Amino acid sequence: MSSEKRIARALLYTELGKSWLVQFGSSDKDIAEKIDASLTLVSHSEFERAIQSSLEKTASENDLPIAFYAVREVDKQNSYFEQYTNTTTGNIDALVHGSDHGSEARIAAIIRNYSKTDSNKLLNHPSLQELRNKKCRAIVFVDDFIGSGKRTYEFIESFWNDPTFVSWLSLKYLKIIVVSFSATERGMKHVSKHKAKPEVIVERSCPTFRNMPWGQALRNSVLNVCKRYGRRTSRSHFWDGYGHESVALVFEHGCPNNAPAILWAPIKGKKRWEPLFQNRAILAGEQSVFPLRSHVVTHLLRFLMSDRRSWQRAAS
Repeated sequence: MSSEKRIARALLYTELGKSWLVQFGSSDKDIAEKIDASLTLVSHSEFERAIQSSLEKTASENDLPIAFYAVREVDKQNSYFEQYTNTTTGNIDALVHGSDHGSEARIAAIIRNYSKTDSNKLLNHPSLQELRNKKCRAIVFVDDFIGSGKRTYEFIESFWNDPTFVSWLSLKYLKIIVVSFSATERGMKHVSKHKAKPEVIVERSCPTFRNMPWGQALRNSVLNVCKRYGRRTSRSHFWDGYGHESVALVFEHGCPNNAPAILWAPIKGKKRWEPLFQNRAILAGEQSVFPLRSHVVTHLLRFLMSDRRSWQRAAS
């Protein structure tokens, strides 16, 4: 068993993990354990290092100055600059005050810290005027995960709604690059088809329960369990995840809604299914399972996954 699978299996030893597993019938528990063991868990540190590395590489391969923006939910019908330019300062508000910030807050912090190393050439959420003054030739939209591609596509669309920005793209004064930690194949294709013709760079391919290296019988069994138990959740229509992606990737900062609903759907009304990640949030008990340093994880897993006798032999 790979180290990633052993780490994911440790989820079942948390309180939420135990509550989640006990909901499955005896004939389905093995498949439920397979679902859990097949998850790829991405820690804060792994995510931040990967994004930082991608930003550095992208900057080194393109003309400077270069601009960075954290992908976020937007009104695709209106210009990004009109929506988020602070009328008092003239600067772009990277985050909306008082909003429930998701991955964009973590990404905005990475961009801010990296841009400090050379603020004249590495631009942190610049305004349209700053892009013009600095003669910026490339802008980078940074996301954690491209699932269906809808959010990233609409983010690009909000820039496309600015006539000045479109003219720069048309005259080839400017190009768009999208950087993401991971993405589904479908999501990448959707984003790439935008008329702005963005270049899409992904750090890591996305594992899904549909593309696992399994036989067809096991794959069908896994999807069948996701479907049958997904009906018990408050998001039964997302039994195989938003966009039917069946994603098997979970970040320490949150579980994508493209994953099967049995992993994240919130308890609501009569739908009392207890997920591993309540409403996509990762609580402290589950965070402790995400890999930090390899030697710490190794000893933790030996303790959790071995019986007392084998543990005593390993310690002697």
